[in-house]
Amino acid sequence: MPGLAGGRVGVGWPAGRASREPCLLRVVEAANGPLVAPYESKRRAASQRVPGRPAPPPPAPPPAIPAGRSAGQFLNEWESQRLLAPYGLPLVDTVFVTAAAAAPDAADQVGYPVVVKICSAALPHKSDVGGVALGLPDRVAVAEACRRIDAEVRAKAPGVAVEGFVIQRQARGALELALGVKTDPVFGPVVMVGSGGVLIEVLRDFRLLLPPIDAAAAREALLALRIGALWDGVRGSAPLDLPAAVALLERLGEAARGLAPVVSEIDLNPVLVGRRGEGVTVLDALVKL
Repeated sequence: MPGLAGGRVGVGWPAGRASREPCLLRVVEAANGPLVAPYESKRRAASQRVPGRPAPPPPAPPPAIPAGRSAGQFLNEWESQRLLAPYGLPLVDTVFVTAAAAAPDAADQVGYPVVVKICSAALPHKSDVGGVALGLPDRVAVAEACRRIDAEVRAKAPGVAVEGFVIQRQARGALELALGVKTDPVFGPVVMVGSGGVLIEVLRDFRLLLPPIDAAAAREALLALRIGALWDGVRGSAPLDLPAAVALLERLGEAARGLAPVVSEIDLNPVLVGRRGEGVTVLDALVKL
């Protein structure tokens, strides 16, 4: 059986990127040369050549799966966040409510402006059914957005089970990334990082890594992207927070290892990267069992 460095790795992505979900990775064997980043194969080979180098510690046991969910199903966004939170991912500030009447108070708690999204495991493509409202400045706007979202979802997805709404702080950033995980039956968990937005489709700008991911491999993957020159700033713009993006990749690698027994896919998309020192923020998280 060929190793990962001897096969071709591809990425499958939905045509409707406006919805921003889900990211579905595919690992495909082919006779062509490898697309796996050379740093990853070299790192693994070097690790195997060093006598006495300790193996990585085993991952922690995965958290409990939410009741009523089974293999092959998506979790809703709130459940996805709760499953990923123990791994230290920088998830956007979020409050979950089961009723629209509670949304304005939740928005007050998060701080304006906010984003309101429908929360339903049956609707991974929330934007496709009118399930997202952005840039809401106050309680009145939040209440109206919930009414509109509820009406549109009922019209476009009649009968679908809805668990509630998520209210999130509307974050800002200087660069958008997309990250994902696919648990492959041959290679195990495979982590992807790529340019966010349409760039991942147009430029095929992504890298794949096998966890555990150390800081050196994460940094080299991020710098190897076609947008790599942006990390140091261009045309007088401030440098971006590369260390925070490196830390996110490391933590996602641990999440991929720890959740591999129960999770088949993870999508973090979009991820906003701030200027140096401002950190990174995962705006949307989606998990498939």
